Amino acid sequence: EVTPSLPVPAEVERERNQVDVLCKLMSEFINSQKQAQLPAPDILQKTTNRVAELEHLIGKYQEKLDSLSEDKTMIIKERVEWERKYYDRDKQNYALLETLKKQGELLEKAKTELRHCKGFFSSANEDVLKELGIS
Repeated sequence: EVTPSLPVPAEVERERNQVDVLCKLMSEFINSQKQAQLPAPDILQKTTNRVAELEHLIGKYQEKLDSLSEDKTMIIKERVEWERKYYDRDKQNYALLETLKKQGELLEKAKTELRHCKGFFSSANEDVLKELGIS
């Protein structure tokens, strides 16, 4: 005895065929993934060794960076000390220059006075006058 069936439109039949094809492709994909081989143990060991080597190098470079950072800090401190030292020295030199300018002005005034007084004192020491450039 035959089971009665309704006619299936062509569009529905096409969609059903597409679903069947997609199911087969999905099944093949899943099977291929199950059969995918795991990496060989020697590859895993090489990878582990390489990771360890790279971690060691990272540690070495970090130590070098830390050392350079310490050197930089030390150099900056030295520079600040030198700047302070030379600032103090320059400040002292400036103060000395101002003192010398004032003394030079006083010396010029004294020379002028000695020129005016040259004829008044017969005992004026000629050597002193020559040294001062007055003679």
